[in-house]
Amino acid sequence: MSEQGKTKGNNRNQGIILTIIGLIVFIAGICIATIHSPLRGSGLGTVFIIIGIILAAIGIIRSRSKSK
Repeated sequence: MSEQGKTKGNNRNQGIILTIIGLIVFIAGICIATIHSPLRGSGLGTVFIIIGIILAAIGIIRSRSKSK
């Protein structure tokens, strides 16, 4: 296996992991924002939703990017 193959797989794996983490954080943010709990109204759910979207977007871009 060449060096380019290893690098490409590594970027793809990191992208998939970031996407999965982003989706989990996004879902957690929705749960915090909608379920009645002491954290509701603190803005934490909104922050989690935004961070989840950003992580998922970075993960998708990273997994689809081509290595040099």
